[in-house]
Amino acid sequence: MVDTEKIFKVSEITQDIKLILENTYSRISVEGEISNLSTPLSGHSYFTLKDENASIKCVMFKGHNRGLKFRLENGQHVVAQGKISVYEKGGSYQLYAAVIEPKGLGALQMAFEQLKERLAKEGLFLDKHKKELPFLPQRIGIVTSKTGAAIKDMVNVLKRRAPFVKIILRPVRVQGDGSAVEIAQAIEEFNEYKKVDVLIVGRGGGSLEDLWAFNEEIVARSIFKSKLPVVSAVGHERDFTISDFVADVRAATPSEAAELVVKKKNDLLVQLDNLLDRAQDALLDLTDQKAQTIDNFYQNANLLIRNLLDKATAALRRHKEKLNILSPQQLLNRNEENFNQLNKRMHLRLEYLFTASKQDFAMFVEKLNALSPLKVLSRGYSISFVMPARKVLRDTSQIKVNDEIKTKLSKGGFVSVVKEVN
Repeated sequence: MVDTEKIFKVSEITQDIKLILENTYSRISVEGEISNLSTPLSGHSYFTLKDENASIKCVMFKGHNRGLKFRLENGQHVVAQGKISVYEKGGSYQLYAAVIEPKGLGALQMAFEQLKERLAKEGLFLDKHKKELPFLPQRIGIVTSKTGAAIKDMVNVLKRRAPFVKIILRPVRVQGDGSAVEIAQAIEEFNEYKKVDVLIVGRGGGSLEDLWAFNEEIVARSIFKSKLPVVSAVGHERDFTISDFVADVRAATPSEAAELVVKKKNDLLVQLDNLLDRAQDALLDLTDQKAQTIDNFYQNANLLIRNLLDKATAALRRHKEKLNILSPQQLLNRNEENFNQLNKRMHLRLEYLFTASKQDFAMFVEKLNALSPLKVLSRGYSISFVMPARKVLRDTSQIKVNDEIKTKLSKGGFVSVVKEVN
């Protein structure tokens, strides 16, 4: 028998279990491997954490999801922190995660590797997209903080090496929330401005968190879309960011970026001397080559003229032969001969046609005589006509008493009147 002293509803039991779990595991960290990951349009993430012996369902709501620096993927080994509660409608317990960190590898480093791999697959790092830096830029755009050491270092180098260059600074925040959006917007503004020859985008050194704005996808895509050449100068020589891979040129430091975009006066003079030496050598070589070229030209010209004369002579010979064939006298002779032959053939044809027509006429006359009614009458027959319609009389139904009948004989004829019809 069922004990009826205390009967619980399902919802009561579920709520009690929920309170116990939430009070016991109000903040807990769980380690495991992500599987069955699903992220619908709602923005929430649903997945399972599992180890070799068990698994637990997990959910991370949209608000917490936005704070992730990396993308959740099946197979990742992570530590999820949150509370354990009961999903009452399903009657199952699950972990409501508020924070997730990769196990072993930091979240920022994992996000860096994920974005790097994805953009590389799209081809944003390929050399074919890289633009060359201008040889002597007149106006240089810089995207960085107006208070950092980076801008001071770049200005000092630029003024020392190329004092004629005009520097245009677009100050931005280079770390913290919203800094990536400012950097991307500054790059787009310089492209719309179109009055600089090259861009330097960067900042001084710092931790991975400090440099993170230059690892954001929005900055990478702005650099890739830039029509202006972009030099990425972020951190120190050991630091690499996503912007370094996308940019047309990567500089180890902001100072090196300034050195790359402008050349020192002495370096330009050395290049100029080298160009002058090469020009003189080329001029001497050109003089020798010119003499040889002239000789070759005359030889080729003589050969060409001889070929042209031979072709012209052959063409003249062919034209003379054609003129001879097409001369009026030759045409008259050929036409007269053709006329005589046609005249002879015409007479022969007419004679043949006349003889054949004569024979056909005789044959037709003979056939007409054989079929003529007069030929029949000559054998003793006669033809009678009912007058006045002159219809041939074939049957007594055509006549009646007192009708006039005209009869045709082989020689002559007569008219009679019907007295009786039998």
